[in-house]
Amino acid sequence: MQRYGGTVLALVLSGSFSTTGCGPAVDVDAGDHDAGAAADAQRSDTTAADTRRVDAGGQDAASADAATCVAATAVTVRNFRFDPECVKVSAGATVTWTNVGMATHTVTSDTGAPVSFNSGALGASGVFTFQFDSPSTVHYHCTPHQASGMVGTVVVE
Repeated sequence: MQRYGGTVLALVLSGSFSTTGCGPAVDVDAGDHDAGAAADAQRSDTTAADTRRVDAGGQDAASADAATCVAATAVTVRNFRFDPECVKVSAGATVTWTNVGMATHTVTSDTGAPVSFNSGALGASGVFTFQFDSPSTVHYHCTPHQASGMVGTVVVE
C-alpha cells in the first residue's frame, strides 16, 4: 500500500478493474502495462489549495522547462504521461501528439498560455497536431488527468 497526498491506494495484483474519467469505461487486466499506469495516475501531489504544476514523478513541472527539454516534434501519450514531457521546437514547427495507450486523453493548453489549443478526446491511436508560430513557453495538460501530474511543456525558440 502506498500513501500519496493523504490518499491511501492499494494495488491489486490479480483480477481486473475499470478505469473511468474521460470517455467510456475501459476494463484493463491487472497484467496490462496501462493497469499500473492507471494506479500511478491516481497519485496526486496537489490539493485544492496547492495548484502548482506537478509532473508524474512528483517534481515541480516548471523546472522541466530548462532542465529536461529535448529537441523533438513528436510526443507520445502513454502510461498517463507525455513523453517527452518537455519539447523544444523552432518557431513555425508543428508538434504531433500520438496516444499509444488504451485510455482516452486530451492535449489542452493551460489557461493563460500564449496560444490556445484543445485536442478533444484522443482515444487509442488518436493523433493531434498543432503549429507553434511564435517564440514562447506553452504549458499544457490532459484535462482529466492534470491533477495526477499529466502535464507537458513546449518551448518555442
